[in-house]
Amino acid sequence: MLIQLDAVNEKSNEIEQNDSIVRKDDRQLNLAKPPGPDDLSATPSDGPRQPILKEYPYTVIGEKRRAFNSSWYKQYPWLEYSLTSDAAFCFACRHFAVSGETRFTVDGWTNWKKASYSDSGFSLHNTCDSHLNSMIFWCEYNNIKNSGAGNVMQLQNDAYAMQVIENRHYVKTIAEVLLLTATQNLAQRGHRELLNDIGKNPGNFKKLLTLVVRHDPALSARFLDGETVTRYTCPTIQNEILATLADMVRRGIINDVKTSKYFTILLDESKDVSKKEQVSFVLRFFDNKCVRECFVDFKPASSLDAESLSSLVLKTLSSYGLDVKAHLVGQGYDGAAVMSGIHKGVQKRVRDSAPYAVYVHCYAHRLNLVLVDACKSVTAAADFFALLEHLYVFTSGSLMHLKWVEAQQDLYPNDAPRQLQRLSDTRWSCRAVACKNIRDRLDALVSFLEDISEDSDSERAVEAKGLLAQLDFKFVLMLNVFCDLLGKIHGVSMQLQSATLDTGKAVLLVESLVESLKEFRISDSAIDQFFTLAEMQCNKSGIEAKFHTATRRVNRVRRMPPTLNSSVVLQSVGQRDAVDSKESFKQHVFYVILDSMIGELENRFSSNASSVMLGIQCLNPIDESFLDLTKMGEFIQFYGGNAEDITHEAYQLKKLLSRTKNDHPVATMLELAIFLKPYSIAFHELYRLLIIALVLPVSTASCERSFSAMKLIKKTIFVAQCVMTD
Repeated sequence: MLIQLDAVNEKSNEIEQNDSIVRKDDRQLNLAKPPGPDDLSATPSDGPRQPILKEYPYTVIGEKRRAFNSSWYKQYPWLEYSLTSDAAFCFACRHFAVSGETRFTVDGWTNWKKASYSDSGFSLHNTCDSHLNSMIFWCEYNNIKNSGAGNVMQLQNDAYAMQVIENRHYVKTIAEVLLLTATQNLAQRGHRELLNDIGKNPGNFKKLLTLVVRHDPALSARFLDGETVTRYTCPTIQNEILATLADMVRRGIINDVKTSKYFTILLDESKDVSKKEQVSFVLRFFDNKCVRECFVDFKPASSLDAESLSSLVLKTLSSYGLDVKAHLVGQGYDGAAVMSGIHKGVQKRVRDSAPYAVYVHCYAHRLNLVLVDACKSVTAAADFFALLEHLYVFTSGSLMHLKWVEAQQDLYPNDAPRQLQRLSDTRWSCRAVACKNIRDRLDALVSFLEDISEDSDSERAVEAKGLLAQLDFKFVLMLNVFCDLLGKIHGVSMQLQSATLDTGKAVLLVESLVESLKEFRISDSAIDQFFTLAEMQCNKSGIEAKFHTATRRVNRVRRMPPTLNSSVVLQSVGQRDAVDSKESFKQHVFYVILDSMIGELENRFSSNASSVMLGIQCLNPIDESFLDLTKMGEFIQFYGGNAEDITHEAYQLKKLLSRTKNDHPVATMLELAIFLKPYSIAFHELYRLLIIALVLPVSTASCERSFSAMKLIKKTIFVAQCVMTD
């Protein structure tokens, strides 16, 4: 919030500077020498110059000598006399008159004969409007001066400063109300935005502003009826203030990136509600003892080919003033061919301009692909999830959904109803949630299908009977197996989506997942536990807790192609092995699913063995290869490190860590970077490589989160209003 309000202060400072220029000119005019001879008063504080002489210069008019008389001072206190010009002047008009007689301000009165006439001279001037106004100003000046409040210039400055404070307070209030509506996802505009049409919904922004003004007397003056003042409430100014706040936040992020020096770019694209392709830009960098991923902007993509996207990336980063060639050390995208192509993809074109920008395929996307491929490649798993999808479709209708909720409320009156999930290859957690919801509400699902199977609607009843027939012991067994497996994968997937996770931790998470699946495969107690849970759930739901052995006609034996004689064929196309016992389930379902997942994990994460990833692992304090320079060679060379300096630094670092291991234990790369921060000059090369390793991307989940925010902002009604405005 402080960063955003500083933007408002900056805007106010610009207005203040412009106003100060005008006021400076006014002050210069006020401080200019008043009209008249030099021997008269120069400033209002001098008072009238009223010299008293024994004899004043005289002028012969007719036969008499005429001269100035000092007794006139008492009769006319504003009178002052100039010896050099032998003329009388008006002190008040010289210093305070906007416009008046030049005879009493510039030329002076010299006709002493008519000076005391009632219809001329001093008497006539004493009653004119311009003189009376000047006298009022002179009196006010004396009152201010005598009260000790300071001079007029000081009062002008104080009034100006107070006006600036009031303006800033008002603009900050406008900005805070806008921020409230923006952060709370409230629409700012209304059908009619006139304040006198409050009953016709002027919008959330003006409603909230009216409420704040009602409790703030300093702001209420701007909203008095009939007053014409600048309120800064029109839609254009609202957008300008929000854009100013966004620019300030963006500039703050870019400054932090420049201070950090090394950074990586995360990129993903998605269509908004107007079907325009929007590219999300997220920067990852090390700052203030932590790894940060900050969204900076959405950019519309004119085309989705590699050349256009790479050009957009480079131009956007250059517009931020970032040194792409020297400081862009990584780029993270999904696995689309246009992004990951090694010859003409976006990552290759970006590396042509930024040679250190190594490409990292999003770990979370890769883990999701493991799950999707495993579910599609194993026949039993594909059948299981197809049945889950059919159950979702059957219960998603309005009438069926109502009955499904009623069935849950009958059996679980104190719990909130569960909804069956639609399966998707791109939503990472939907399969785990779908399995968990059915497992926890299996008895309610069976009761629901039994009721629908007796419905008067024949088509619906037949479909319910078909689904009910599929909910057998094998289905319940697989439900428990996938709840356990998907739970393990879901936990790792959520950790991989963390913005602060580094590549070293990501590799360890994947390796630990593979190890746990391998241990799971060789454990006999795990499969026994699944059978026990399945039997309990079947008994609770009224399902027969045993495998069904269907009688089939004997098919002819299929002959394998001669080309496969030297191969081990696990399963042929169109042939399914019967699952009618515990051993057959283990052999044809359980082991096959686990082997498929383990194989996909090892295949899709095999790139972890690249030279860069091996070098990163050598910077992990708990890794066996910590500071192993033989494995770090290519990593050091890729990022232009000095191998000789790193050799000496590694030796000294090991000694330093051994001396401080009790006081400052170091277990992660982040902790090592924080530990080395005070010694960054002594361990310059190692600290530099460590920062690069920390900022290398792990996942593009931050981009996905920005798309969720985009959907909240760019709604159908918003786009329609923008089109109408254009």
